[in-house]
Amino acid sequence: MQLGYAVDHEILFRDYVYNTGTNNALRANLKELVDEIITAYSLKKDDFVVDIGSNDGTLLENYAPHGIRVLGIDPSSATNLAIEKGVPTDVTFFNESAARTVAERDGKPRIITATNVFAHVEELDSFMRGIAALLAPDGVFISESGYVVDMIEGMQYDSIYHEHLRYYSVTSLAVLFERFQMEIINVERIRSHGGSIRVYAARKGAHPASPSVQKLISMEKQKGYTALPVYTKFAKDISKTKFVLLDIIFGLKKKKRHRSD
Repeated sequence: MQLGYAVDHEILFRDYVYNTGTNNALRANLKELVDEIITAYSLKKDDFVVDIGSNDGTLLENYAPHGIRVLGIDPSSATNLAIEKGVPTDVTFFNESAARTVAERDGKPRIITATNVFAHVEELDSFMRGIAALLAPDGVFISESGYVVDMIEGMQYDSIYHEHLRYYSVTSLAVLFERFQMEIINVERIRSHGGSIRVYAARKGAHPASPSVQKLISMEKQKGYTALPVYTKFAKDISKTKFVLLDIIFGLKKKKRHRSD
């Protein structure tokens, strides 16, 4: 599911006032993610990791105590804070060209992360070709995105706005990765942003797949998230909510007018 219009990414992301480090819940989530990555993939000193949409470097700072080599890639003004803190950062949009530059200059990372940025990407094919070009043969690409199931079941239509171009299911992501000879090897449902999915993907056959992947794909199919009706019902439910809200507002205005009389 995606928006029908994309705002120019230069307008959206160059002068970007949001800083990850100001959100305590997100800071905790990112530290937990890094700790999990280091343990699960036995990262050691001088291993190389890349964070796409690295913002002020909050995620990458968590690798510092372990001596792991890091690089942030982000086009926004928030990178000034990362650079001031000594977090190596390429100030650019991530795409196939940027990926090849990093691979030639720094080598191929074992881990690439993209937290709350993957669903914002307009040029998705170039982004995915970049992942395929940059990732080490046994590397893992980890993304976090809002989960369409949580959005619809929680009536979270307030999370639909110009930055969020796409609203992913595990099923749709499995199709996407297949196009680039990759596969999902693990999925976790996490609480951030009203309900998100943390998706681990790798080259086909590089890592065994967790049962969590097929479990969520089966759930999505059973609940109808692979067909149109669940989405048309969502649209109708939003309209109903709109009119309920208008009734409340007009009712309150009417009561206030009567009190004034």
